[in-house]
Amino acid sequence: MSAKPSKPIPLRDGIKGHVFTHEAKAFVSGLPGLEESVKFGVIASTQHLQINYDSVNYSTAPWANSPLQTITYVSCHDNHTLWDRLAISCPEESEEERIKMHKLAGAIVLTAQGVSFLHAGVEMLRTKGGEENSYESSDEVNRIDWARKGQYPEVLDYFKGLIGLRKAHPAFRMTSTEMLQQHLEFLEVSDNNLIAYQLKDNANGDDWANILVVYNGNAEYKTLEIPAGDWKVVLDGERVNEEGLGTINASQLTVAGRSAMVLAQ
Repeated sequence: MSAKPSKPIPLRDGIKGHVFTHEAKAFVSGLPGLEESVKFGVIASTQHLQINYDSVNYSTAPWANSPLQTITYVSCHDNHTLWDRLAISCPEESEEERIKMHKLAGAIVLTAQGVSFLHAGVEMLRTKGGEENSYESSDEVNRIDWARKGQYPEVLDYFKGLIGLRKAHPAFRMTSTEMLQQHLEFLEVSDNNLIAYQLKDNANGDDWANILVVYNGNAEYKTLEIPAGDWKVVLDGERVNEEGLGTINASQLTVAGRSAMVLAQ
């Protein structure tokens, strides 16, 4: 049996809710006030002048000397699967809305800095039937149900696209705190549950000069100011395509509810 951690993890609990308070909501389910905890995860627990560490859950200071010292994740073999946790904390929401939350959680993990970790089966909405601590449960509970791969192909394709995007672009995998401080800049936003930042100036030798990442944890569309210029949309709440899902030439961006967007120049 695995021992429980001494304290919960800021990004994990900022995304989905306190690990031991099963009904608790968080960023992807619309609870305001956890933006700094998610941003703390985006910069992989390092030092960054734009983070208000007093507002980070469980931590009042950076603890990693390098982004490579942080494992970035939202669920693992202990506790509920991400899909089960969202079902428990958001019983009033439809499956369609919970899928949006689930995909947003995956997008945060796979576009944040640090070492990304995915719980096996998360890409097909893995369930353990609501079991939390399944170390002595049957194979029926703990197995990966491969039928879900065919049941939720759009989620599988989304995660595959996110993994491919991360692997192809080193800006999402910066190797030092100094590099991260130089190339990652958070944008000012006026809404709760909305986070936006740039990976700028060919971060970590990336082919893309600038990358804009936005997370909207609200159920509604939100509009924010963005740096002017021609932007190629490569990720939205439904698809990932490095060749582009369209272009934007404006100083404002509208983001669908419970979704992430990635734009590139």
